[in-house]
Amino acid sequence: MSSDFFNIQESAPLLTLDPQGIWVAKANEVISYPEDGNQTCFELEDKSYWFRHRNNLICELYRKFDALDSIFDIGGGNGIVSKYLIDNGASCVLVEPGRIGAINAKQRGVEHVIQATLKDAGFVTESIDHVGLFDVVEHIKDDLGFLQKIHEYQKNDKFLVLTVPSLNWLWSKEDVHAGHYRRYTKKALEELLKNAGYEICYCSYFFSFLTLPVFMVRTVPSVLGLRNRPSLKVAAREHTDTNPLVKKLLEKFMTYESNQIRVLKKIGFGSSLIAIVRKHRTT
Repeated sequence: MSSDFFNIQESAPLLTLDPQGIWVAKANEVISYPEDGNQTCFELEDKSYWFRHRNNLICELYRKFDALDSIFDIGGGNGIVSKYLIDNGASCVLVEPGRIGAINAKQRGVEHVIQATLKDAGFVTESIDHVGLFDVVEHIKDDLGFLQKIHEYQKNDKFLVLTVPSLNWLWSKEDVHAGHYRRYTKKALEELLKNAGYEICYCSYFFSFLTLPVFMVRTVPSVLGLRNRPSLKVAAREHTDTNPLVKKLLEKFMTYESNQIRVLKKIGFGSSLIAIVRKHRTT
């Protein structure tokens, strides 16, 4: 990976390089994300079929649209997606407001790390290339304004890939604890992206095989007041596939979804959504 594919000092002149090799902003605005969120995820990510499957689908879409090169992973947490994309040939800049997430990403092997919110990073207009927003937009109160700002920062004809949790009827205490403002339907997400100025290239549900389990294990107990604050132990149990039969079934479901998305066929339902959109060329 070239170390000069992105000149941070030119594109984000307000940032400074700290002793740990992380670019930092002078200040960070408050975000809707739990304080222990990055560290909790860090304990799960490398063993989780959920993160593994999501990484695979994200990479497939970038590759399908020949956009697997200069990617800005905004709100990229511990760098689980950035590192996967780098291992598959991409160059990545990770932008993450949380100090723990930024440090974890650096230790994971992501070279270019910015510790800042999108606002505080201070990108110059039309200075960044492809963008990734992986379960980020649901944490933003003004999701339209946030996407419009990214659109402003992106160069023409560049792509944005994003994932979000779907279907408001799957709302649970996990959403509350995670700092989510909403879940999305496919129609609502497409309208939001169009209003932000993007051309929809592909949008589909995924994690179809988790829709019923999420409803039964998270949503129903939350409605009945039986679901407590999620613990690391519970999260680890839900994210790992130690049972051989469960593991085999999950692999079949994940292979099916990967094959569908690889050829841009749409999946009719699921507990998440994935989309790739393009910034319109201005004339």
